Amino acid sequence: MTPTEELRRWARALAEALETAAGKRSFVDCLEMAESAVSDLALRHALKIVRDIVAEGCSLSRAMARFPEVFDGVILTVVRYGEIYGELDLTLRRYADRPEDLLPRCRVVRET
Repeated sequence: MTPTEELRRWARALAEALETAAGKRSFVDCLEMAESAVSDLALRHALKIVRDIVAEGCSLSRAMARFPEVFDGVILTVVRYGEIYGELDLTLRRYADRPEDLLPRCRVVRET
């Protein structure tokens, strides 16, 4: 599985954890649950550190931004948008299930 697919698997697992938590679990608990869905050890390690940073009070997007080699601009934008608008579960689900929605809607016309 590619790193992008693993990240999408994590995003889907976190979205599901957030949807089912509904006040029953903390956000950090949801992060831990989603972390267990990842099989890539390097990504899992980065996610554990991110979880620890979030537990100290940092936002998820800022914690993830500390690892640019793991989390690209797309996932950071998705997470930040979800944080701002209170729709993290929805934005993560869209990232996981319909990545084509994140592609630019316009095409560049090349001159020949």
